[in-house]
Amino acid sequence: MKNRRLLIIIFAIFALGIGIVISWKQKDFTTTKITPSPSPRTAAFPPAITLVENAPVNVAFSFVNAPPVFPTTLPVYHVQNFEYQSGELSLIAKSFGFSSAPIKKSVGSSSKSIWSLPSKSLSFYTDGLSQDWSFISKESTPLTGLGVGAPEIASTIKTIFLLPNNLQLVLNNKNTGPFDGVQLDKPTQLPLMGFSFFAVVNKTYPLVSQTFEPSLSTIIVDSLGGVVSLSYSTPPNIIVAGDKPILSVEEALGGLNNNLGVLVFSGRKSGNVFWGDQPSFQSVALSAVSIVYYQSPSTKTLVPFFLFDGLATTPDGVIDVRYAISAIE
Repeated sequence: MKNRRLLIIIFAIFALGIGIVISWKQKDFTTTKITPSPSPRTAAFPPAITLVENAPVNVAFSFVNAPPVFPTTLPVYHVQNFEYQSGELSLIAKSFGFSSAPIKKSVGSSSKSIWSLPSKSLSFYTDGLSQDWSFISKESTPLTGLGVGAPEIASTIKTIFLLPNNLQLVLNNKNTGPFDGVQLDKPTQLPLMGFSFFAVVNKTYPLVSQTFEPSLSTIIVDSLGGVVSLSYSTPPNIIVAGDKPILSVEEALGGLNNNLGVLVFSGRKSGNVFWGDQPSFQSVALSAVSIVYYQSPSTKTLVPFFLFDGLATTPDGVIDVRYAISAIE
């Protein structure tokens, strides 16, 4: 009888233990959630261009500063070649004091229109893709609304050359000369000032060329707002195609470490002067990053790219490097 009672007690304790374990397991199963890790985003393949011969591969990249904060999305754009109508060409020429028809020269798909007077000349060149203006004068030529400050000059250039509203001109540099190629018939006592501008997208991001450099427009004026020299590269027409998610700086860095970047420059620089150098390095310490808009040679789309700047150590010493990588997948 005692043994039977002992067996019943042991069985009850055993059943209670199993119940507790099952209850704990069920509770643990119902409250524990496994969240899958998001797939890492990868930059799009780089454009098929070579800007630096024999660029090293399998380079180890690091970013030594706190990365800046960029938007999480940015628009991409369809690109259309900007085409001036004949009436628009005449109005631009009239702004510089030319009223007669231009002399036209054509070779293949390229053409050049030239307006000329004894003291000044204006030319317009196009090859179906690029469209460039050049003005040179032996005397100061007034332009309506030009002014002498950078904002007024940028506004005047934008108005004269019909820059689309979704592009703006931003000051790149301002200097006091000396200026090569400027030869005035009557040397003026008025000081000359040179300005250079580049186009930006979305009021912020530079529009760059196939070499990831901004296309600069330059102008030399006197202190009364007269122009003696000007060059202007016409940007393309751009139309918003939609918004795209932007990679983080960390994700872009991962893309660089996976050979998805383009070496834009390697060498030594002093101020605005660069000396190219044969790249030979295995690691790069990046310290700055910005966003630019770049049109791939194979597409009609303008997309955001990261531009990274930093230092690399070579057998001959430390050099400056710049890498570009797509900011979208």
